[in-house]
Amino acid sequence: MKNKLFILFLFALFFNACKRELGDPDTKGYPAEVGQILLTKCATAGCHNDASNAAAGGLNLSSWEKLFQGGNGSACVIPYRSDFSTLCYYVNSFSDLGVSLIPRMPLNQDALSREETEVLFNWINNGAPNSEGKIKFEDNVNRKKFYVVNQGCRVVTVFDEDSSLPMRYITVESGNTSPHMIRVSPDKLNWYVISIGGNSIKKFETATDKFVGQVNIGVGNYNTFVISSDSKKAYIVDFSTTGRIHEVDLENLQLLNTYSTADWTNIHGSCLSPDGQFLYVTSQYQNRIFKIPLNDFSAYTEIVLNPTASSTTQNITDPHEVIFSPDGTRYFVSCQASDEVRIFDAANDSLISTVAVGDFPVEFSISQQHPYLFVSCMEDQTHLSAPVNGKKGVISAINYQTGVFIQHIDGGFYQPHGLSVDETKDQLIVVSRNQETNGPTPHHTTECGGRNGYVTFIDLNTLQKTGRRVEVSVDPYSIFIRE
Repeated sequence: MKNKLFILFLFALFFNACKRELGDPDTKGYPAEVGQILLTKCATAGCHNDASNAAAGGLNLSSWEKLFQGGNGSACVIPYRSDFSTLCYYVNSFSDLGVSLIPRMPLNQDALSREETEVLFNWINNGAPNSEGKIKFEDNVNRKKFYVVNQGCRVVTVFDEDSSLPMRYITVESGNTSPHMIRVSPDKLNWYVISIGGNSIKKFETATDKFVGQVNIGVGNYNTFVISSDSKKAYIVDFSTTGRIHEVDLENLQLLNTYSTADWTNIHGSCLSPDGQFLYVTSQYQNRIFKIPLNDFSAYTEIVLNPTASSTTQNITDPHEVIFSPDGTRYFVSCQASDEVRIFDAANDSLISTVAVGDFPVEFSISQQHPYLFVSCMEDQTHLSAPVNGKKGVISAINYQTGVFIQHIDGGFYQPHGLSVDETKDQLIVVSRNQETNGPTPHHTTECGGRNGYVTFIDLNTLQKTGRRVEVSVDPYSIFIRE
């Protein structure tokens, strides 16, 4: 019996060795048909292999794992989305299959046949699995991520926090609507998105990024919303001449109430007080914000920002956003007309101080580990270290404990807007809209057209840029981290 087993063992070894000699190639983790294309036509000498990828955009296609390390600018393959995978743009020479970009790949060789091109497209649209059927980034439902809303292409880009690369593109709207703000619920189980011109708040799981459902709230210009600390409710702000606030049950996906008054003109920024008793809302084209008791929306009061002028005066402060300090003792208001942040005492809503910042301050993010409040100043060119084309906007940093201005951070932005502190990696993540032609020329275009934006990273220990910049789809506007 032992002899027979030994003979079978030798036969298996011989069979596998012969099989390899007869041409069963090592496809480096790719499915056979895909590996045949990428390994023989792309990951070749002088191109996208181990030896020469540094001179080929940093993109290494010599294995399935290395493919997902991306190139110098961003990821090149997004599972399930050939329309957002730059690999497809550069190998495609068929107009009916989508975007074709120059230089066409393989460089200085015959173009891929239609059959080969469709093999790659279909493989990516099926998740770009490896030879064993594994799909990248689906191995850990607790993966740390951050989410970026792209207004131009009506998608949410899901980033892998570890690699800082896009790993999914999720379509969230269609037509003329523009997704505007995204938030992850405090329990980290779901993310939600609202849109300008939209008619709903949409709910997705954070574990899988799959759509759960939506609450229809009627068409509006929905700019911001906040979620209660127990993750059960949302308060959605409609930026209209006569503003509205929708109260939504996020558990049962139901609209509970809609509140409106002629006073709420172009209301925009919103936040909840740390005790969960009040909703603060900014009136973006006036000189006031509103403090609204959640148990009686009709009992709201106005807080005048600049007491030397009427509360309804335009172009004097024009508050954009509001945020509380971590200890709840202060709140901060970005004033886009006066280029300042106004600091208020949360106990009595009195003005403590005014801090001058960069031009056109808009969004906030605050650190729990450092005493830093950051505000994106989207149109600033005054405080740049080197005012040249390709740079526009700074991040102004304030010590939120003392109310003292720290510095302007010039990270090579262009129209920075959304920003979020990543406490895990001790960095600030900033998205630049890059909507003007003076901004950095995008590496590529996408099917929806327009100028791609990008994401940059600031080291919280040095308050300097890290040097990494990742291109993302058109008009990145809002960002939120799931830690």
